[in-house]
Amino acid sequence: MVKDWYRDKVVFITGASSGIGQALVKSVYGEGAKVAAVARSKSRLDEIVQSLGTDKRAIALPTDVGDRTQVQNALTQTKEQFGRIDVAISCAGIE
Repeated sequence: MVKDWYRDKVVFITGASSGIGQALVKSVYGEGAKVAAVARSKSRLDEIVQSLGTDKRAIALPTDVGDRTQVQNALTQTKEQFGRIDVAISCAGIE
């Protein structure tokens, strides 16, 4: 990644509770992004967001990406919290 490219960007990441999605949450957050972590597992998302710190740059949004209404709600919550979405990264699998 280009150093500081994510600084102050709002990044919406699906599949954020494990694997590549989780790694991306930690990476872009470490680069200074505001992060919306999206996945089905509320407890896993809460753990991940809490591990990042207390500065309110990351939010956990339990969402089933197979449900269009839930995805729309997560997008809306992200915009309400951070004002916009600059980058969306999809790492979620659909069963």
